[in-house]
Amino acid sequence: MQQIHTTPELANIYGMWHVPFWQTGWFKLCCATGALAALSIVSYAGWYIISRRRTPQLSPWEEALKQLESMGATLPQNSNETRLYYLRLTYILKHYLQRRYNCTLVGSTDTELATQALSHGAPEQAADQLKEILEGAILIKFARAEARQAQIARDLKHARTIVTLTTPAPAPPKPRASKKA
Repeated sequence: MQQIHTTPELANIYGMWHVPFWQTGWFKLCCATGALAALSIVSYAGWYIISRRRTPQLSPWEEALKQLESMGATLPQNSNETRLYYLRLTYILKHYLQRRYNCTLVGSTDTELATQALSHGAPEQAADQLKEILEGAILIKFARAEARQAQIARDLKHARTIVTLTTPAPAPPKPRASKKA
């Protein structure tokens, strides 16, 4: 008689001794948290790009005129405020001319500013007014000279004139092509 050998099977009463890390609860929680963080970063970046695209960028002359208008609202009352006023005025002009003519002027001194602006294409009248502003500003900023309200108002008016003289002419509108039937 032939005998068949069978291997005895173990009863399935024991659990798994090793659980892979990708099947643990903490790993699933970390993945869900990471996915939520990535989703929030992507949605914030999308919102930022869309909101930034909607705000129109000001041209250099529009920005400079806006800053000069805000300076004209409050005129300085004492010598320290006047010094800070002229520091801001010269910074606005340097920053504007740098952006307008695409050159480095912010690091230049006040005496170099007018000659560099003229060499980059500023009109001569604007350079003359800039020299006039800077000559008075040097005395006020560094020698702590007193400035009269009339001088402050004149220099602010000259600064606005410099910006308007160096503003490029608007491009002529393109003619529309007529449709022929």
